[in-house]
Amino acid sequence: MMSHESANQNNSQLGRHYANKDTVCYDWEHKLLNIDLLVENAEIKAENAKVKVKNAKLKQAMKENEARLAKLEQSDKEKAKLIAELNCNVRKIKQEQVIVNVATQPSTSNKSLENRKTDEFLVSVSKKKNKHSTSQNTSNISLEDPNDFVETEANKAIHNHWEKRYQK
Repeated sequence: MMSHESANQNNSQLGRHYANKDTVCYDWEHKLLNIDLLVENAEIKAENAKVKVKNAKLKQAMKENEARLAKLEQSDKEKAKLIAELNCNVRKIKQEQVIVNVATQPSTSNKSLENRKTDEFLVSVSKKKNKHSTSQNTSNISLEDPNDFVETEANKAIHNHWEKRYQK
């Protein structure tokens, strides 16, 4: 048999061996855990890189959209300015048209009673003369020179009336 000393030595060696076994197991657990953490970290870094790429694309899209928006706003301002100018021009044209319409309208309220009666008389004389000349028979046509002007009272009245109107 062994001596007590040798038994203690064996036990201590056994204990060391056992302790070494635990240490080895403990080291392997740490190494596995470390590997798992490294894999997880790599996955997170890859995902983070994807997110950064996506963010860069989104930032670029935002810049492009902001530029487009600025152009549209500028275009809207230019359109609004043109519309305002056109509306102003339309108002001016309408005002000028009203002025022209008012200037070209005959002013019946300013006509004197005498002028209206003269106009009515001249129209009736003219109608009678036209009616009389169209109803004459061709056998009664005079052989006088058509350039000869026969001055009648009606012709004198018409002539005087128009002279007065154009002298004013």
